[in-house]
Amino acid sequence: MTPLRSREQAAAAVTAAVAEHDTIQANLLELDNSFGKRLLAGATLTGETKKRWDVVAADLTTLWQTFDAYSAVVDKAAELMGRLRRSAERELAEISSLLNGASVQLSRPSPALARGDLTGTGNTQVTLAAAVTDMRRAFAAATVVVTAAEAVWNEIADPLQQIGEQLAAARQQIAGMDGDALGQALTVAETEHAQLRAVLNTDPLALWLGGQVDTGRIRRVRERAATAAEAAGKLAALRRDANARIASAAAAVSAAADARQDAMAARDRAAASRRRPRPASAVRWSGVPRRCSGAARNCVACWTPTRRGPHGWAVPRTPTWMCGTPARTNYSGPHRVTCRRRRPR
Repeated sequence: MTPLRSREQAAAAVTAAVAEHDTIQANLLELDNSFGKRLLAGATLTGETKKRWDVVAADLTTLWQTFDAYSAVVDKAAELMGRLRRSAERELAEISSLLNGASVQLSRPSPALARGDLTGTGNTQVTLAAAVTDMRRAFAAATVVVTAAEAVWNEIADPLQQIGEQLAAARQQIAGMDGDALGQALTVAETEHAQLRAVLNTDPLALWLGGQVDTGRIRRVRERAATAAEAAGKLAALRRDANARIASAAAAVSAAADARQDAMAARDRAAASRRRPRPASAVRWSGVPRRCSGAARNCVACWTPTRRGPHGWAVPRTPTWMCGTPARTNYSGPHRVTCRRRRPR
C-alpha cells in the first residue's frame, strides 16, 4: 500500500475511485433493468435455464451487497477529501487507508460448519480493488446468462408469433371441412409450435448452443407450418370455387322459376281476356242466321253468348253450324245460310 503524501495525490485517488464507482453503478443498473434479466427473474424456469439462473441470482445478490459496502467506503473517502486541509496528515492517512487498505467489510455466509471452526464468522474485510474484482466476476457470469436468454428471445419470439398466426389462419380456413390428412398435419404443426413456445418461456437457454441461438428447431416448425398452411389454402380456394358455382346455379334456377311464374301469369291474363265479353256497340249485324239449308237443313247453330247483336240476341264472334260450316250471309256452298232480321217475340 502506497501512502498518500499530499493533498493532490489524495484528490486524484479519490477522483479515480469515484469515477470507477459511478461506472460500476451504471453497469449494474443497466444489467438490473435489462430485458433478459427481468425475463429470467419473472418467469417460471425449468431445465438448464433454471440451474444456471439460480447460481446467477445468488451471485447478483452478493454483488449488490458488495457494491453497497464498496460504495460506503468510496463515499466516506470523498467526504473526507471535501474537508481535507493542506496540513491534515490525519485525514490523508485515513483516506489512504480507505482507498488502499482492507476497508470494505462484507457479510458472507459463515464457513464455520464447513471448516469445523467454532469461532468462525461470516464477516470479512477486503480492499476496494478486491471488492471490484469480486463484482467484476459476478457481473460477467450474470451477463453471459442474461444476454444469452435475451438473444434467444430476440431471435425466436417474433418468428414464433408469425408461425402461430399462420397456423391460426390455416385452422380457420379448413373449419367445417372434412380432411383427415390435412387436419393431422396441421395438428402436428400446432403441437410443435406449442412445445417450442413452452421451451422459449421456461427454458430459453435450451436453444442456446455453442455461443449462438439454435435456429434449427424454429426452422423445422416454420417449414411444417408453411406446408400445412399451403394445403389449407388450396382446400379453401376449392371450397370458394364450389360455393361460387353453387351460387351461380342457384341464381340460374331462381331466374328460371321467376320466368316460369311470369309466363304462367301472362297465360292466365290472356285466357281471362279471351273469356271477357265485348260491348254490344262493337258488333254490327245485318241479320241473324237461323237455319242451314241443304244437306244439313235440320242442324242448329251453336250460339255462344259472347255479345248481342242489334236485334238483341246473343251471337258468337264467328257463328258456326253444328256441321262445322261458318254461318255467313254471303256463303254460297252446299250449306247455304238463310239469315233474316227479326225481333224476338
